[in-house]
Amino acid sequence: MIVIDKWQGLVTNASPYAIPSGAAVTQVNVQVIVPGQLTVRPGMVAVTWSSLAAGSSPVRRVFRAPCGGSERLVYQDAAGVVRAATGPA
Repeated sequence: MIVIDKWQGLVTNASPYAIPSGAAVTQVNVQVIVPGQLTVRPGMVAVTWSSLAAGSSPVRRVFRAPCGGSERLVYQDAAGVVRAATGPA
């Protein structure tokens, strides 16, 4: 476990070689909700899509395509078929 006694903050526009000790250039899997306090972001969760057409081929590529305030997924299966799914269930 890494312990930082004094958090210098997130310095996104500086060279990683010129930042002060305890500062960060990138922030991965942590979030700052309360000033001065880092918390770990929640992990992934399974989402089901009601309009998802189940096929026998595994999904090879998925792209997020928001449209008109709703979520859509455009995906391609191993057979090369391109499908779309709208909104989580």
